[in-house]
Amino acid sequence: KCVANLHDAEGVLRVTGGSFVCTKRVVVGSDGSGTVEIGPAGVLTAPTLVLSNQTASALNFKADATRGFTGGLTVTNLVIASGVTLNVDLGGYAGHSVSLIRAASVEGDFAAVNVTGQGDVDALVRKTPSGYRLSMLRGALLLVR
Repeated sequence: KCVANLHDAEGVLRVTGGSFVCTKRVVVGSDGSGTVEIGPAGVLTAPTLVLSNQTASALNFKADATRGFTGGLTVTNLVIASGVTLNVDLGGYAGHSVSLIRAASVEGDFAAVNVTGQGDVDALVRKTPSGYRLSMLRGALLLVR
């Protein structure tokens, strides 16, 4: 449901496949429980996504073991209150780096970023000028002095 009032922001917004397109701002976690879950092929699009910390909001991504992420979050404005957590469940995915969140502007940052997976997964989420990117780390890092 597209949120028109902060008091309506309750529950879980789960987009596992297909698209959820909202023409109004989406507020998660104000005066209620707030979690956004985006599955491997889910796409959430809105002009503004507000992740409030009134109930310790969370933004969760879940990968497909072979395809990884083919969707993601696309917003013009992303507002992240203090205390909001970003969780990325890679499952068995060990493929390419991808953009998880595409945003023209980002206000705030995640209090914690948790990347989990099966086996020896080496990945991190980086904040970029255009949102947040999941980087799959490969190879060796050499430090030369």
